[in-house]
Amino acid sequence: MANVLAVEINDENIKIMEGSRKENTISINKFVSVCTPANSIEEGNIINMDTIMETINKVLYLNLIKTKKAVFIINTNSIIARKIELPYLKSKKETKSMITFKLQEIISVDLNQYKVMYKTIKIFLSEGIKKARFIVYCMPVKIFNQYIELAERLKLDLMYLDVSSNLLEKISENNLIINNKENKKNSVIAYINVGNEKVSLSIINNGICEFFRNFNINKSHTKPLDRVAETESKYNNSYHSISEDSVNGWIEDIRRYMRYYYSINKENIIEKIYMYGDKLRIEFTNKMFSDLNIAVEEIDDISNITVNCMTKEKLELNKYLNLFLSFCCNQNDINFLSEMHQKHRTKFNIGVALMASVLILAITLAYHTLNYFLNVDLLDNKTTAMNMFVNNTENVVLNDEIENLKISGDSLEKYYFNAVSIKKVIGKDDNISSEIFEKIREAAPTDTIINSIFIA
Repeated sequence: MANVLAVEINDENIKIMEGSRKENTISINKFVSVCTPANSIEEGNIINMDTIMETINKVLYLNLIKTKKAVFIINTNSIIARKIELPYLKSKKETKSMITFKLQEIISVDLNQYKVMYKTIKIFLSEGIKKARFIVYCMPVKIFNQYIELAERLKLDLMYLDVSSNLLEKISENNLIINNKENKKNSVIAYINVGNEKVSLSIINNGICEFFRNFNINKSHTKPLDRVAETESKYNNSYHSISEDSVNGWIEDIRRYMRYYYSINKENIIEKIYMYGDKLRIEFTNKMFSDLNIAVEEIDDISNITVNCMTKEKLELNKYLNLFLSFCCNQNDINFLSEMHQKHRTKFNIGVALMASVLILAITLAYHTLNYFLNVDLLDNKTTAMNMFVNNTENVVLNDEIENLKISGDSLEKYYFNAVSIKKVIGKDDNISSEIFEKIREAAPTDTIINSIFIA
């Protein structure tokens, strides 16, 4: 498979990874992370397009990255997600129309301002009616268009556009095993991505992301730098450290969002929490979730797939997890570009069919035109040959002789007919009448003079 450029953009940093996947091996060529320029991104919304473009271009240039096929991963709370049950329809167009109509009933937004994407979670029978359960995502058209424009200005071929939480579905889809411990297919797993300033919570149920939230770390809980350094020294086994007070703040936010999730999904129970990101403090979080009887693990390893890192720098998987998972995507996966790609494919197929029709028509026309000119040329040759034959002096003389012979032949044939008639008359009557002589005279060939008649 050709190299792909994965780009994750959020308010804190821009992460870029170049690599490829062949079967169960992912090859990582380069990876880099830079701080997002101030006041350029807010909740996934690009505030300063020029600054973001220049920042990414600079990273690509300095790292000699020339790959053009790209995947964009964004983090934003502007995405609306809803679960919907509706009658099952085979037609994608009719399904989309039905989902859009239902959304208008349950959410109070102008759907014309959103890009709607849906995934089919389950197809089942209810009271004899075939139904389907869908998870529907709505991205503001403004944000969607911004990333399309960014790709165009960077001269990238954008293959895939989605939010980071949906990439976590690739773990189940590709049967990836975290920390050498396999989870049940239908289990409910929570993933917590901790950043410098933000934390994101994603809940995956049976391989589908049903719930996600991004929220700011409460800076009022953050310890002074000297205390943070002291804490880091005490807990130096962790990947990165953050203050206990800060952890208390966002742990409470996570608890609140979990309670909300349980309130709308009463039958579900979160079985495990995986943590990853730029800053971790497993020692704190284990304590914070102990009363919930939920196992908490930091993502250290993903098995069932081989990682071939081509750089000298060690790949910190929990820092680049979303980018890593993007190499498990392909253009046929459902994402916010699926509809646009389908329209392009349809236009391309129509264009190919139209070009084929025009080509066939042109070939047919060329054949008939060539055939016409060949026939005209052949007819012209025949006409020329005939004219030469007719106008030939010898042929003219021969033609005159033939015409004279035809006239003589006609006269002799007439004479023969009259002679036979006279013979019949004579055979019937011994008398000689003037009629006989008249007949004889008529029977004489043209220009023949009768001097005498002898009767025996």
